[in-house]
Amino acid sequence: MNHEKINHYITEPTLLGEMANPDGSGAIGDPSCGDRIEIFIKVKDDSITDIRYLVKGCWGSLASTGQLCDLVKGKSIDDALYFDEDDVLNALGGLPEEKRHCTRLALAALHYAVRNYLVHHSGGNGEEYLEQ
Repeated sequence: MNHEKINHYITEPTLLGEMANPDGSGAIGDPSCGDRIEIFIKVKDDSITDIRYLVKGCWGSLASTGQLCDLVKGKSIDDALYFDEDDVLNALGGLPEEKRHCTRLALAALHYAVRNYLVHHSGGNGEEYLEQ
C-alpha cells in the first residue's frame, strides 16, 4: 500500500468538490458502511475534459475516488468505462481487503455519471456503453 499516495488524496484532493452544470453526474451509496460517492463530468468531443467528486465516507472512498478521477480525466468515454478495480488499486498501490469495496463504489458512480451524460446528450439510453 502506498501510504504517501493515499494520504495525498485525503489531505490534498485536487478534484474534490461539486461541479457547476455538469454534463453528467452519478451517485451511489452503500448502506452497510454509510459511504456515498458522487461524480460529475464535463464532456467535449467524447472525452472527459473535467471531473469532480464528492465523498461522504472513509479514507478508502476518498483515495479510491480521487485516484479513479485522476485516471479517467482526459480519457474518452469508452476508455473511461474500461477502467476496473485492479487499475485503480494498482495505481493507488493497493488497499486493505476491507477497503476494496470503496473502489467498486467509485467505479459505479463513474458509470452512472457516464450513463447520465449519454441519456441527456446522445439521444440514447446509455445501455450500449455499459454492456460492452
